Amino acid sequence: IKTDRPATPEVPDDDFDSDFNQPDDPADCTDAGCPDETPDNPEDSDKPSETPDTPSEKPDKPSGPVQAGERARYISEYYDVERAVIESFEKRLSDRKEYEIKPQTEIGDRLYLDMLLLSRDNGLRSDKIIEIKYFRNGLSGKYVFDIVRQMNTCLWRYRGLTGRRAAPVLLIVYNRERDSAESAARFGDRIRSAAEGLPDMEELKMRLIDRSEIGMFDPRELVAQ
Repeated sequence: IKTDRPATPEVPDDDFDSDFNQPDDPADCTDAGCPDETPDNPEDSDKPSETPDTPSEKPDKPSGPVQAGERARYISEYYDVERAVIESFEKRLSDRKEYEIKPQTEIGDRLYLDMLLLSRDNGLRSDKIIEIKYFRNGLSGKYVFDIVRQMNTCLWRYRGLTGRRAAPVLLIVYNRERDSAESAARFGDRIRSAAEGLPDMEELKMRLIDRSEIGMFDPRELVAQ
């Protein structure tokens, strides 16, 4: 979900640390994640900070062609994940006539969706807004609140722009080399907890899958009524 058309996936520069410069400090965590860590107060990681973060000292990062090459590789990897997920939806929902599948959809001037399932039954069934998140370097709880806030804002804007109801579907792709299935389940629980009390997020459906399992992923249960 995006509010301005990006030239590349929206991930901070910190995400492009190469294998020879992986972050040891949680301050180096990025939108694509960091090694799973348990904060002193887990609840605090799901809330926005009230004061600006104080920059911490970080190891020097590769610059020039090295960092540019790593960035290009990550962007390519991110797009590969998105394409694989979209292809899975298209393949397994091809016989579902109640939805029109619209990948990489633009709504209005400034709202861009990873994928939209547009209901064909005149409003009897909610549209589905599909958000795809890829955490290459590990699931990080510090992004739980941002993910939920982003989806909630998108649903509100979509309703205002189209006059149509929509339900959120969140697909989080991670690497089991960095996170166990149990760690992913805990991350999902934190997403659900952060979404509690938000009316537009009441119908949230979510799946966390290892990247290697995308080809076996069946999205039909995520879009069932």
